[in-house]
Amino acid sequence: MAFRGFDAARIRALAGDLDHLAGDSGRLHSQLATLLTTAQQNLPAGQSASRDPGLQGLVGDLIPMPSLFGGRRRLPGSLQGELGDMQGSMKRRVKQMEGLAELEKLGYPVRDGSVFLDEKPPDAEKIDAARRHFQDLRTTDFGTNGNRDDLERIAAELDGLTAAELDVFFSKSSPGTSHSTTNCSPTPTTPAGTRSTRTACPRPNAGTRSA
Repeated sequence: MAFRGFDAARIRALAGDLDHLAGDSGRLHSQLATLLTTAQQNLPAGQSASRDPGLQGLVGDLIPMPSLFGGRRRLPGSLQGELGDMQGSMKRRVKQMEGLAELEKLGYPVRDGSVFLDEKPPDAEKIDAARRHFQDLRTTDFGTNGNRDDLERIAAELDGLTAAELDVFFSKSSPGTSHSTTNCSPTPTTPAGTRSTRTACPRPNAGTRSA
């Protein structure tokens, strides 16, 4: 996993600038439409307020189309929705990237393909809870008596995980893997008459891993 090359602060600053420009494009559209419509109304019949087809198309376009119906369709107003969507995606993806970087520092396996997913940042507690409940199935009699409540509960819990969280869940639950976790939960089963013990959490190396 490599997180080098991405400056979260600068990306957020760029997203903020795009958000500001999105608002400006809407105001510019309204001002141009008002100016051209007024000019058209004061011109003799048959004359156009502008020889540019794009500008002439703004004549009469005074009422903004609600974003629910797609927003404005012409430039410059159409940039409002496009830039708004772009800056929103950038902010979400930066949070996702930072969340995965923190998850990796805690010792969780993170795949490169999860870095740029457009979803909520991963939650280590949700991953650990799902793993504990999944491991608890080994001590239950689910299915033997026709009761599938435990399986349905686990299925619902997994359905609530993001793609990155689900990927980490399966990576840590695969046979032969032994990645450290933040809470270092005790092993789910212990020999009769013995007390379960907590394992010490190995501290991961500080810094950023490079590919």
